[in-house]
Amino acid sequence: DVLSDLAGQRAILVLKGAAFRSTTWLNGHELGTSVQCAVPIDYDVTAFVQPGDNEVLIGLTAREGLVDIAHKCYVAPCNGMMAGLYDSVELQLRPPVAIDDVFVRTSVQRKRLELDVSVSSALSRREPVDVGAVIVDGDGRTVCRLPAQTLDAPGQVTLGADWIAPELWTP
Repeated sequence: DVLSDLAGQRAILVLKGAAFRSTTWLNGHELGTSVQCAVPIDYDVTAFVQPGDNEVLIGLTAREGLVDIAHKCYVAPCNGMMAGLYDSVELQLRPPVAIDDVFVRTSVQRKRLELDVSVSSALSRREPVDVGAVIVDGDGRTVCRLPAQTLDAPGQVTLGADWIAPELWTP
């Protein structure tokens, strides 16, 4: 049962690839329009998901949907992909307080690693959360630990640590 699975969680509809201009609806509710065809699009659909079948409708344009005729320019980058859905569409269940975005900054000169972490919250009150990070290598071994900081979510925190001899890694 979808509603019992949602208890205490948010339902997020994720379009991992929709080109070019897209408008998305769930069960007759317009969720939004995007011109960002090369990045995932997330919509919080917690209020619109219903038990049983749900209808997702995605309207897509070709490149012409990105043209601003009055200014004779594109409103977003237009790459070489074809129009349409080019990756999955998923319904994800997420906790009410969750990491929303991470921006990684490295400095070889300063021998330092910093992460700007954005934490979102669907709660009606601010919630204190501890945010920390561990960098692991390809074998799962810890190679760097960024000390945790307490944040009243929603909000953003910068985690940082000196890193003397970093090796190539990926978030």
